[in-house]
Amino acid sequence: MTTPFDTEMSELAQELIDDFGTTYKFTVVDSPTYSTVTLAVTNSGETEESLKVSPILRASDKLVRAGLVRADDSKIIIATKSLTFTLKIDMKIEISGKKWTIIRIDTHESGDDTAAFTVHIRK
Repeated sequence: MTTPFDTEMSELAQELIDDFGTTYKFTVVDSPTYSTVTLAVTNSGETEESLKVSPILRASDKLVRAGLVRADDSKIIIATKSLTFTLKIDMKIEISGKKWTIIRIDTHESGDDTAAFTVHIRK
């Protein structure tokens, strides 16, 4: 059940991104579909989505020591309210002309709702 506190947390996450974030391009690849009739896999295509996210942050030393990310990885925070697509591992992001790949997605939850995602990215 969503409480007023959960709603406020989600709105606060969005406000912080709106105030301090930067807009980047995400390449959204639709999931391939499999036809049991033709036995063929069809890719639905790619679309580009612009999304405002936090500034790029260094990967956490704790995650590096645990072997979950590399020292040269980075992360961004995305407010859930602004998402118009589903984040996926291996999704591509273009930041200042450089291509990054999503390697890990962590959630920041308030009650039953997800207020934001920490998205770990790699060049």
